[in-house]
Amino acid sequence: MPPPFLIAVIVAGIIAAVSSGRRSLEPSPHRHSFLGLLALIIIASAITTRLAKPAEIAPTLTGLLVGVTFGIGSRLLSGLLSGLALAVAGSAASHLVPLVGPAQLGLLVGSGFASIIFSSDSTGRFALWSLLIVAADRLGASNNDAPGFACLGTVLGVVAVMGIAAGIPIPNKFRGFTPVLAGIVIALGGVFLSKYVGEAALTIAVGLGATVGVVLHFLVEESDPSALRVGLATILTVGLATVAFGAFRGLGMSLSLLAAGGVLAVSANRRALLTLGPLVGLVLYRVLREEGTGASRALDIGQQYTLLALALGAIVPLMFADWRGRGIGFGLWALVGLAVPPLIIAMFGVRGAVGFIVGLGLAATIDALRRAESFTVFAATAIMAPITLLALHVAKDVDALTRDQKIPILIGASLVITLLAGGITALRHGQKAENPV
Repeated sequence: MPPPFLIAVIVAGIIAAVSSGRRSLEPSPHRHSFLGLLALIIIASAITTRLAKPAEIAPTLTGLLVGVTFGIGSRLLSGLLSGLALAVAGSAASHLVPLVGPAQLGLLVGSGFASIIFSSDSTGRFALWSLLIVAADRLGASNNDAPGFACLGTVLGVVAVMGIAAGIPIPNKFRGFTPVLAGIVIALGGVFLSKYVGEAALTIAVGLGATVGVVLHFLVEESDPSALRVGLATILTVGLATVAFGAFRGLGMSLSLLAAGGVLAVSANRRALLTLGPLVGLVLYRVLREEGTGASRALDIGQQYTLLALALGAIVPLMFADWRGRGIGFGLWALVGLAVPPLIIAMFGVRGAVGFIVGLGLAATIDALRRAESFTVFAATAIMAPITLLALHVAKDVDALTRDQKIPILIGASLVITLLAGGITALRHGQKAENPV
């Protein structure tokens, strides 16, 4: 995809975000939030300059700043559609950096930081779309070296924005059917993608994803936490993963996920989006495998390390979602997000990383069965998934470490998490003292 086209995508995404005209009512961000975000940027930059390869430092930091900047933009716009439009623009911007891979990982961490700190619906959507688009782009790049494959997620994101824009003129009394129109546009976009790269199977993957997105819109209701509806939605999602994988393996799964999510982007229904969690976990696992991290070629569910890490992946994001603090508290939680993946890998090795990644997706389904007040679980995933990938690259021989070699790592990580947990607990008690029941 040539740079002029990418620049046009960036501009179009920003214009779409600004002109969406469908704003959600969110309070103004607290000034402490910006201070917490600045502290996170400094810490992440220091870690990057110390651990990343010299050639990857600048691209990673560039992606980090783009993610944070566009995340702030999505918070200030506070629109239902701004998250998707700015995620498309941010993903396109990462393709303008010489080393695209590190820039994309930095983009995800930056988007997760902004979403965790501001804890708003719009920034949560931005983190989610960034995660889905980057995953599709990376799976496309690993699937085929031909031009165009590395940008399939970004291009489908543009199609999703067009589908949403097509529904803006619809009268308010028919707004409930705008996902249907978005689904039609996205399905037609799948035909374009298949011709763009010469792979007919992409039409099936995108078309099925758009169809499932429409069904989820009508099946799962925001105001009804019915376990039956969420269960049926989960079955549909897993079925979509199976068929899409058969059509075009991991890339097919990622594009079908993005198509389904794009249909639901037009709706304020958080619960329907959260039911896509299992497919998010499976797509992230495919990314982990294709990135040459040494991850196993199949989920060995019989391994206790995989099971333990899967449980942690499903639980840790829920801890993020249950925090009701502001600014500094969320900053500490974001640091926990940086510290947990290396600890998981040191404890359980590569198998643990695989289980943890899949568990991150399951957390969204669990949250859909609860109150689901935000997309914080996806924001936590946007931080911890790329950190897991980077940690595996840094510690490629982690499975060969002896117990004596692991002990210092475990002690150091445990101390960091304990200190952060102490700070979070102190803040929570302070809030209770200020707001007694």
